Amino acid sequence: MKLIVVMPCLNEEKYICTILKDLSWQTKKPDKVIIADAGSTDKTLKIIKKFKKLNIEVINGGWPATGRNNGAKLCPKNSLIYFMDADISIPKDFIKKTSEEFIKKNLDCAATKNKPFYRKWEKGYKNSFIRLMDNLIYTVTNQAIVIFSFLGLPLAIGTCMLAKKELVEKIKGFDVEKSPVEDVDFAQRAAKNGKFGVLKPLVRISTRRFDKNNRHFFLFQIFLRAVIFSKLGLSKKLKYFDPKFKKTS
Repeated sequence: MKLIVVMPCLNEEKYICTILKDLSWQTKKPDKVIIADAGSTDKTLKIIKKFKKLNIEVINGGWPATGRNNGAKLCPKNSLIYFMDADISIPKDFIKKTSEEFIKKNLDCAATKNKPFYRKWEKGYKNSFIRLMDNLIYTVTNQAIVIFSFLGLPLAIGTCMLAKKELVEKIKGFDVEKSPVEDVDFAQRAAKNGKFGVLKPLVRISTRRFDKNNRHFFLFQIFLRAVIFSKLGLSKKLKYFDPKFKKTS
């Protein structure tokens, strides 16, 4: 089974270096990294070219859902796709452990649990109270992901999700019209058409979205949108929370 990373990005010069380093140092490297760039105007593309140890292909992207779909189309059959955001960090054995757990559990799609990761310019880097609150938020969120998965209402955060190529094709990928809960929508449709699970290894996530929003209400707000609004068919009326991305295909 081929292990392919698909990563949407736009102007990620401050962040993408970390995840590309992490992928370069993996005990089990991905066979390919497909970066769906939505038209970066900073140094993102120059940084990507420096990572010669990775088999990287840069393609045209758009909104995160569009970038993921464009990347998935290029993945070969019988491949395991890692949908990753450009601002995360993973331990050096992440690909090895997650792929082995995925195969052992005979999964078709999987979510990961997460914990906060701070850069020097982010608010929580030196603020112990913010760090405490962020860790509490993610602890609760991780438990919700596990519990709701057990209850048959899978939740997933699009920062890192895994899915078989065949399943992605079957459910026609991510629905761009469901942003910002396209990841939850994808997980729920995937669970109806295959076996869904939550993997053990943790992904470290940038808190920059917290910094731009009311951090102590942000995930709760997304949770409400995912569980309630999407079920009522109202998610199409919600404004995407990361305005730097444009709806292109």
